[in-house]
Amino acid sequence: MQKKNFKIYFVVAAVLVTFVLLVGSGMEDTMVYTITVPELKANPAKFQERGVRLSGKVVEASLVKHSATLFEFDIVAEEEKLHVRYAGIMPDTFRENHEVIIEGKYRGQETFEAQHIFTKCASKYEAVPEHEGNEAN
Repeated sequence: MQKKNFKIYFVVAAVLVTFVLLVGSGMEDTMVYTITVPELKANPAKFQERGVRLSGKVVEASLVKHSATLFEFDIVAEEEKLHVRYAGIMPDTFRENHEVIIEGKYRGQETFEAQHIFTKCASKYEAVPEHEGNEAN
């Protein structure tokens, strides 16, 4: 009877270990580190081929459109510049000299391959003062 219990415990333990390993490896593939451009530049080997999220301002006159879905541009953050390649549909609100958040992988050789681009809203929504709305009366 004890051998039977041992086998059951062993099978349950093996299934649990396999499950934990599969979940852990899946999480590592989808994990994204939020870092700054200077942190990436200070230790590029640490973040190479890993999911990374960065923010910065798109450098004026750096945008190159190779096709409808292939772009290159530079971002700058804390005085550090980084070259970015992006293959995908560019957000409508993407503009040079505006803040963006990019997610992707650092491939080395000073190039970041973005998989997602998010733009930060540069405008502030403010109510029109009441006296301005009543000027026509």
